[in-house]
Amino acid sequence: IVLGRPGHEDALAECAPLDWCEPGPTLPGISSTQLRAALRGTGPREVLRWLPSVIGGQAAKLYPPRASDFMEVAILGMGRMGTTLTRALSDRGARVQTWNRSLGRSADFHGDLPPSLNAPIWLLTVTDDAIGDLVAQLMQHPGISAKPTVLHCAGRLGADVLGPLQAAGCAVGVLHPLQAIRGGAHDLDGAWCVASGDDSAVEAGRKLASLIGAHFAERTTDDPECYHAAAVLAANFVTTLSDAGIELLTALGIEREAARKMLATLVIGTAEHLSHTPPADALTGPFSRKDFTAIQAHIGALNRRAPHLLNIYRGLARQTARMLSWSVQDCDRLDEILGSAAPDE
Repeated sequence: IVLGRPGHEDALAECAPLDWCEPGPTLPGISSTQLRAALRGTGPREVLRWLPSVIGGQAAKLYPPRASDFMEVAILGMGRMGTTLTRALSDRGARVQTWNRSLGRSADFHGDLPPSLNAPIWLLTVTDDAIGDLVAQLMQHPGISAKPTVLHCAGRLGADVLGPLQAAGCAVGVLHPLQAIRGGAHDLDGAWCVASGDDSAVEAGRKLASLIGAHFAERTTDDPECYHAAAVLAANFVTTLSDAGIELLTALGIEREAARKMLATLVIGTAEHLSHTPPADALTGPFSRKDFTAIQAHIGALNRRAPHLLNIYRGLARQTARMLSWSVQDCDRLDEILGSAAPDE
């Protein structure tokens, strides 16, 4: 069985007709050279998804970044966000000092803040409501005299929650990884990190994002609530809508676990399409075709099976028509169909 390799299609084609050759699948377009470059920081980090996590730490030690690339970071709070950033930064050669308020989390220090917080960058990865208390503690810490750059990772909050530290001479800002975090070293590979705040803090965020293999964007308008709402609409509500879909499928006799897997596959395919196509072009289904007959059928089915989902469907249908820049006449026809069942609450 001969496995193909990208770039060597001609060699496989020569062998394929021979009796001894049974062509197998083509291997992924990845090489050990690319993996070594990613570990050293001279190549795209996305390829490290092909490196099994069980040996990732050992491999990183064999191919460390250049000495000039080392960064020193203190990570305060070792929940999923702190754990992910610690593992990602450590794997890329950064010197990371960790602290957690309570026991039960892997950290260098627990309880009181350690006297030796001497890293030039402090990342606050505690929960949103704990940031104010931690800032108060840091204001009493001797390390504040060195004026470190301080960033928190709460997408819902702006840099203003770090105001006391800014008044003490620290550059402050926000560095929010826009990704679902599970605590793995590669959770942020290819993800986006969004920063705002003082110029030097944003620059520190840019360097951290680059080091862990993430993309970077700066939020120049400081409206964190709007930013956070965008993330919730695009990501969190996918799970809510999927649960609604599961509810409808189980009403038709499909087992819940099978329904979950079916819709998860559909969502993954849509997300993949959206990753390289504008939303209006990525859309498929009846709205992309202006299939009013199908939309009318959906309203009827929801009215029979799940009337509590009607208003959700109506709101999303109108937003979809807006996204697609439908004409006034088409929007009026859509409104007529959407109002054909029970009236809006």
